[in-house]
Amino acid sequence: MNIEKIAHDILIKIIKVIKKDENMEKIHIELIKPLIDSTYKKIYPYIFLFFILLILSFIIIIIILLLILKLYLKNKD
Repeated sequence: MNIEKIAHDILIKIIKVIKKDENMEKIHIELIKPLIDSTYKKIYPYIFLFFILLILSFIIIIIILLLILKLYLKNKD
């Protein structure tokens, strides 16, 4: 047997063990969920800031459009 065959067999066995329901649950609880929670806590301020800036931009656009409309109607008379 060559090393590639041995490595492939070991990898297949590891994948079978990992795919068991109890192991998948442990991986989810012990690894994936903490990673997602940590990432969310770090990225949350930036998401919040993005939406605040988006709302402010929308408000500024509306104000500018209203001012342009007001000027247009004033010059039309």
